[in-house]
Amino acid sequence: MFKSLLSKTPCSSSSLLLRKSISTTTQKISICQPHLLVSFKLNHNLTCFQHNNLSLLSSLTLTHYRTFSNITLPSNESPKDSVNVSFYMFSDIPNPSHLRDSLLSFWARQGIKGRCYIAKEGINSQITVPIDKKDVVFSEELRSEFPFLNSIYLNYSHDTSPGFQHLKVMVKNQVLADGNVEVNLENTGEYVSPSEWDKLLSEMKSESKKYLLLDVRNNYESEIGYFEDGGISAIRPNVDTFKSSIPVIKEILKGKEDHTILMYCTGGIRCTKMSSILKDSGFEDVKQLKGGIVTYLREIKKTSSPSKFKGKNFVFDERLIEEGSVDIVGKCHHCGDPWDEPTNCFSRSCNAIIVMCPNCRSKLHGTCGQHLCMDSVTNDKKPNVEQNNSSEASKDFSRRPHIKSEGLTLDEVKYPYLNNNT
Repeated sequence: MFKSLLSKTPCSSSSLLLRKSISTTTQKISICQPHLLVSFKLNHNLTCFQHNNLSLLSSLTLTHYRTFSNITLPSNESPKDSVNVSFYMFSDIPNPSHLRDSLLSFWARQGIKGRCYIAKEGINSQITVPIDKKDVVFSEELRSEFPFLNSIYLNYSHDTSPGFQHLKVMVKNQVLADGNVEVNLENTGEYVSPSEWDKLLSEMKSESKKYLLLDVRNNYESEIGYFEDGGISAIRPNVDTFKSSIPVIKEILKGKEDHTILMYCTGGIRCTKMSSILKDSGFEDVKQLKGGIVTYLREIKKTSSPSKFKGKNFVFDERLIEEGSVDIVGKCHHCGDPWDEPTNCFSRSCNAIIVMCPNCRSKLHGTCGQHLCMDSVTNDKKPNVEQNNSSEASKDFSRRPHIKSEGLTLDEVKYPYLNNNT
């Protein structure tokens, strides 16, 4: 093992010193700045050099922070009393790298963990915030320097389980990859509140109304939870990326331009871009659930009204799910039994998101069941899945109602007015 090649030259405000550490298993690069020290792992070699800003962070994944200079940065552990917050906004950001550096520095000092993507088209983020910092996600200096932050809707989850243990702030080409289609983000759908949303869903049963309820998420999200009312469930395209959903949704909705489109997603960002695409394609009446499922679940818990969202809400952090209703709408990918707990295939080369019951997960050694994945883990150390079997997720769920998951395309969804082919 080689010793770290560390320069003892102090870093100036105009330069960064990258220092390479080599071990038998991992390579680390440390960036040194007067008020910040960040460590992260790399998958490729880098030689020591100087750089005058943090622009290369756009291609690096943060793994932990340490204390440096006059700022005490948090450890890897998430705060016990915390709140999960998501937000997005499409806004012209001329210098994404500058915003990234500013957010990284401020959030690290506040003990905020999470993931944030910044591009010239806008920002998209999910973070875990200490409960005493939930009202200061952005500092006054940030709000002054980047005025669009003052208009951002902070979407607080009802689930207080920590979603992140690390912080990653990255510059990307797009905050929501769409295949570079032309999108007029000033022409989007109408936002409706959770209470208005419930009223609209109730109206779907009327033969005099022409509504289509559309889930704008991926298949592995919609298979464990979706909106349903009176036997009418959402159209759930069988796609695994937003980019691939665009042509599929256009084909599903072809000829239905005179219908009112009701769309929803996790937090709203996919609906905002999709609603713009549909409006540019001739759909005049497009409505979207403001704040998505996250806002709906938070607000419905404040009332005595039954939730029209059935199942669990898939989230893109270490929680994987937010509790929705007690209904089970998913099923184990292997045996087909009712189940709604997503997990990742234990094989590092796969890592696919799968819904698998504890029994099957134990039998398949924590993998998705493919032979290559099975071989990769059985020839190595088997995962400890017995621990998961005794968790809350493994408790008897026979008392929870199971709703049959029906339909991924328009032809399979039962709308009263579609029976007449209108």
